[in-house]
Amino acid sequence: YDLGGGTFDLSILQLDHGIFQVLSTHGDTHLGGDDIDRALAEFLLKKSSSEIKKPSLSHKHPVNPSGEYPSGATNDQSVSNSACSSKSSLPSSISYLPSPAVTPASPAYSLQPTASILPAGRIVTLSSIAKNRLHQAARKAKEELSSSESTIVRLPFLQEEISIEVSLTRQELEAIAYPIIQRTYSLCLRALADAKLKASDLDEIILVGGSTRMPLVRTFVQELFGKTPNLSQHPDEAVALGAVLQGALLEGNLPHVTLLDITPLSLGIETFGGLMNVIIPRNTTIPTKAGEMFTNAVAGQSAMRITLLQGERELAADNWKLGELEIAFPPAPKGAARVGVQFEIDADGLLHVLARDIASGKEKLLEVRNAIEISDEAVESMLADSLEHALEDMDARIFTEARLKAEEMLPAVEKALTQLLDEIPSEIQALIRSLANNVKAALQSQATTQLKKALQELDEATQPLATLLVERALNLKA
Repeated sequence: YDLGGGTFDLSILQLDHGIFQVLSTHGDTHLGGDDIDRALAEFLLKKSSSEIKKPSLSHKHPVNPSGEYPSGATNDQSVSNSACSSKSSLPSSISYLPSPAVTPASPAYSLQPTASILPAGRIVTLSSIAKNRLHQAARKAKEELSSSESTIVRLPFLQEEISIEVSLTRQELEAIAYPIIQRTYSLCLRALADAKLKASDLDEIILVGGSTRMPLVRTFVQELFGKTPNLSQHPDEAVALGAVLQGALLEGNLPHVTLLDITPLSLGIETFGGLMNVIIPRNTTIPTKAGEMFTNAVAGQSAMRITLLQGERELAADNWKLGELEIAFPPAPKGAARVGVQFEIDADGLLHVLARDIASGKEKLLEVRNAIEISDEAVESMLADSLEHALEDMDARIFTEARLKAEEMLPAVEKALTQLLDEIPSEIQALIRSLANNVKAALQSQATTQLKKALQELDEATQPLATLLVERALNLKA
């Protein structure tokens, strides 16, 4: 559980005698302690609006005419502690774990404090320097409240005639921070689902990142996973140490350790109708190899273009194109050609795509070097898009598959009616033609449910035609 200043990541690993296998990863590249700092700065500004003091010559640290501070005084923030205690005091009104359906999507506070209201009601916009001082004071107060129950934030001469001196309790901080920390909840559930595990299946929860020093984060993680977090790793140094170990692995200096990575996104090819056909699913452990058999969709087709795709969307156009190759084969009737496509990702993360025509033995090979080296931001964006458009994507896939079936079925039904014209009662012919017209109408209106229903009714009504055609074929052979 890695909650740093600007990002959050959860990685689930399985360790077995020096083999580290990544089972799943998930996170948010725009979620971290900086969000808490901004929300806390906003809170301090609002809270201080009724306590703002105008500096005067009687102030504890007066300014001399030259604008310089006397010895011992400073214009930087000053944060003092009181009632030091390591025990967390959580707001009684906060429920730690929400139901999955009500996980907050955003913090409760605005993250851009820009103005404060003076007692006279005048609004003053803070300069960039004042904002920076306010954010630094908020961060320091947050850090102090990890070991104290309360603190005082002092910002003398924040700007012009504004000075701030505000008391802040851990309970107030946790009320502000909780909606932000709570956003990690659904991300953790997604990582567990991808790994096909339950929280109770995990043996250790290792906390990494400076923000995990907050007592609220540790309590939240314990509530979420049902076990006390492992605090054995230095929260600020763990990632750097891991990078050093990874470098040693790549150089071959740790022969007794093996790291098995995973594919960040699904890999596949475009099939007839513009659909994405997944061959290697997301979160598959590498090295890996998988393949499928494909055929020609058009009679007389003599070549097949194989477009390599990466992503989680149902339609090919919504995924990323990695490359393409084309393989030729002898012209064949529809569905007669056989082309095997194999994807292989080696230990170095290189993707090798092999296409082979089974009849002729001809092969084409394509190598892709950037199949797994994808930025966290790009992966996060693709996953977010796939979730946002999940329903419409699935509807588009179902309609496309139904459309392809209808386009294949309608000519076959018409041909069967022509061949069996004298053997089928006129009322049956009329019924079948009526049902075929229903399919055509559903195609034109692009109504998925209506099209599926019309296809099912037509399929059931044409079963006698299929039986007669089979019997005729058997009689001809006899």
